Amino acid sequence: MSTDEILSYYTDGFIARFYDQKSLKTLLEVNGLRLLSVTPLGQTSELVPLPGTGLTGILKYGIVSKIPDAFASSVLCRTGSFLFAVATLDNNQQ
Repeated sequence: MSTDEILSYYTDGFIARFYDQKSLKTLLEVNGLRLLSVTPLGQTSELVPLPGTGLTGILKYGIVSKIPDAFASSVLCRTGSFLFAVATLDNNQQ
């Protein structure tokens, strides 16, 4: 399985795709859209790859509580987690 297939297989929901900002922008542009903005909406807990229950959960959320929001946003933005994109039809493409 490819990375994309693994991520989609283990994600809740009907369909999920994982993009970084560059690949999302490329995908939109190839389909006649112009990207206006991208906002990261990831969860800080994603930055600490430990299970969230039991003793490891206590450790995980102890670490998570110390991570500054600005740092978390900048990292999550680059890793492509929960990107919210606003795009418009590109009138220059025919």
